[in-house]
Amino acid sequence: LAQPVPVISLDTTGAGFTLAATALRYEPINIDIDFTTDRLAINNLKIKTSQLYATRPREGSFKVKGEVALENGAPTNVDITTRMKEFWLSSTKQANLAISGKVGIKGDYPNLGIKGKIAMDEARFEIGEEVLKETSGLLVDEQVEIHRDKSEVVRIKKVIEGPSVTDNFSIDLGVDFQQNVVLKADIPLTGESGFSQL
Repeated sequence: LAQPVPVISLDTTGAGFTLAATALRYEPINIDIDFTTDRLAINNLKIKTSQLYATRPREGSFKVKGEVALENGAPTNVDITTRMKEFWLSSTKQANLAISGKVGIKGDYPNLGIKGKIAMDEARFEIGEEVLKETSGLLVDEQVEIHRDKSEVVRIKKVIEGPSVTDNFSIDLGVDFQQNVVLKADIPLTGESGFSQL
């Protein structure tokens, strides 16, 4: 009782849920994971996705297998392989994205090597004109100071970001667009504030 040793297993068969934000159904979800103080073993993690609102809904799958060595609760050696087959990441009007491929993650954390190939089975994105509207014409350059009588000038401290864990990652990822990428954008051409009429 003084120093318990956790040995935990997580298993699911045929679980599922729907996510409206991606317009996808995730089912079945099969999980077989073992966890101890020095090891996380992903024996099997498989997710199938299917489109919710398509005329002819298509399905895809995502599989993960591998191990993560642990020391004092922190990851050390990582060896994980993921496989995707027409795996849907999004099926909304703004973003339709399905990918296939294999990605391996190996190394001693945080010095991880990420290597693999991904192909776009379908990639269609729509961008509204509000995304492309230029607002910089309405903003005052940060070098300019404006002083008003009886007004307090509040300076906003700049947040300096420190080094990221991903700085140590070595990424060798090939992406094949397969001529399946479509981008539809509404370009604003009006003479509204901040625009030059074309």
